Amino acid sequence: MSQKVRKPCKVCGKMYTPCADCEKDKTAFHWRSVACSLECGMEYFKMVEAARKGDL
Repeated sequence: MSQKVRKPCKVCGKMYTPCADCEKDKTAFHWRSVACSLECGMEYFKMVEAARKGDL
């Protein structure tokens, strides 16, 4: 029996199963590869944008 991959959400730390297809696609941002929910994915994206602008 295979086990599902689990990793911590980059925002809240909750363990979740990432989307395998999203992890493979490097052409666009997919929240399912870094966050446990859409809300955490949006927060992560805001953090990345702020870091790139130097706002952190």
